Amino acid sequence: MTVWRKTYGWSKKEDWIANSQLSEATGIARPNITRTIKSLVAKKVLQKTGKKVSVNKNYLDWKVEWRIVISPDNRVISPDNKKLSHQIPTKAIKQLTKTISDKSQDMSWKTTTNDFEEGTVDLDGNGETEVVKKPQTKKYPNAPEIRKIFQEVLGKSPGNWKVNKTQLLACENLYTERTPAKVRSALLYYQANQAEKYCPQISSPYDLDSKWTKLGEFKLKQV
Repeated sequence: MTVWRKTYGWSKKEDWIANSQLSEATGIARPNITRTIKSLVAKKVLQKTGKKVSVNKNYLDWKVEWRIVISPDNRVISPDNKKLSHQIPTKAIKQLTKTISDKSQDMSWKTTTNDFEEGTVDLDGNGETEVVKKPQTKKYPNAPEIRKIFQEVLGKSPGNWKVNKTQLLACENLYTERTPAKVRSALLYYQANQAEKYCPQISSPYDLDSKWTKLGEFKLKQV
């Protein structure tokens, strides 16, 4: 899921993800990350091209115990593609299909046209508004709080952050994976050290989300 978030979460099919980032996101010790990736590649859940890693979207190739494949006659197909004898009731099939659909929607980082509503936004912060298709608030309920922290600490919160999908997703990620308290602490540290050599430059939620590990590594070197 972390590889999925680091690739498709940023509209990439594959990416070179540092072991330190994977360790921080998953809680797996850094020395064990390489072994874990090799295991998932062997199970064909992940794929590697050089140093880049990606999720194998052809899940029928995955060599995992929990995979469930259902034939047209509602029979379970085993990993070796042999039909098992028992048949699943139609009601159970519908429930399983609904569950999978719900989970897929929860995992989606793509925004459809239904995610937007028309409204007016001050994009440049100059008091002049224009009609735009802006994301519905329910899709990004925590973005306003992260924008507020940026405004309070760095004095930045341009209007386009309210409609830019990349910034909105970054806000949600910062809220759920970092927490507002850690975001405020990170921005305060950045504000006090931004002039230092090698300090990663941060001017938006996306910058902070994508450079979180780099900022942490910079802080460790300063200690």
